[in-house]
Amino acid sequence: MAAPPLVELANVGKTYQHGATALAGLDLHIGAGEFVSLLGPSGCGKSTALRMIAGLSQPTSGTIRRAWDASPAPAAGTDCRVPWSHPLGCVFQEPTLLPWTSVWNNVYLPLRLRGVSQAAAKSQVDEALTLVGLQGFEQAYPRELSGGMKMRASVARALVTRPQLLLLDEPFAALDEITRLRLNDDLLALWRERRWGAMFITHSVFESVYLSTRVLVMSPRPGRVVEEIVIDLADVRTAETRTSVRYNELCRRASQALERAIAEASTAGRSA
Repeated sequence: MAAPPLVELANVGKTYQHGATALAGLDLHIGAGEFVSLLGPSGCGKSTALRMIAGLSQPTSGTIRRAWDASPAPAAGTDCRVPWSHPLGCVFQEPTLLPWTSVWNNVYLPLRLRGVSQAAAKSQVDEALTLVGLQGFEQAYPRELSGGMKMRASVARALVTRPQLLLLDEPFAALDEITRLRLNDDLLALWRERRWGAMFITHSVFESVYLSTRVLVMSPRPGRVVEEIVIDLADVRTAETRTSVRYNELCRRASQALERAIAEASTAGRSA
């Protein structure tokens, strides 16, 4: 049985005031427990789609349905020792940590903004830091962390509210390859344990196939989904996965779909 959708975009378009059209006819859905990657060239509207799902931008056409829109959020002051799930967590390319305060306080920030006291939030913040391997660095400042550790803190901050859907906008793009591969593995381990839905934006064919249950290949601007690739690899993925025949077959398929989309857009542009 298909997972119930957490979010659906139907025929969504986005045109900015200066006239540029970022998205046209975008259809996609993300089910509970799915890990979906948007794969596409720069400027195809991947980040625009993420911002609209997060409610940071509105479409100019089409419909966005979110499972939690009709569900009331917990009131300010809710005791965090009682498990509850905030709809969304977001991780961006830059960690955007507050430089003047500790890692613990950075992770606590989403709960603080909801009026949750430090005492009530402590177990949940400590849990999030443990999940990403930052126990022992609670009182460190962002300037004292490596790039990978800063990103771990950003992921912990997104997870501290126990989201239903985690949105990740190229979070590992600026990291070195060794750190990036390690964080890919850590992110997958967290997803297997918690099974939130995830939408991951990337330019990397290899990263998209390694992480995902589905890869959605997007056309150049105006962006739309031109191919969906179901990733039928085992949930537990290791270094051996990256050298397996099936992984390389799926990477080749995704790469070819991306090349076709770019070529077709280039042909259409020349004929226009």
